[in-house]
Amino acid sequence: MTKRETALALLRDGATLQTIIEATGWTKGTANNWLSMIRRSHRLDVFRHRCVGPGVIGARGSFTIYTLKGDNGNVA
Repeated sequence: MTKRETALALLRDGATLQTIIEATGWTKGTANNWLSMIRRSHRLDVFRHRCVGPGVIGARGSFTIYTLKGDNGNVA
């Protein structure tokens, strides 16, 4: 399984950027660029769900879960 396939599989179930980075070995910049590329080039809908940890106020302890919708199964 390639790194792209691994990242797509994670997105189908919902993943944080950190999860994608750890699974693929990419840097933060590479992972962000890849997310941007699949939005633009492959016309896939990547939804961002902003979450805040329990008992946390503000940005501290918050994280974003990325979810892939509209997958056509042909992304390389």
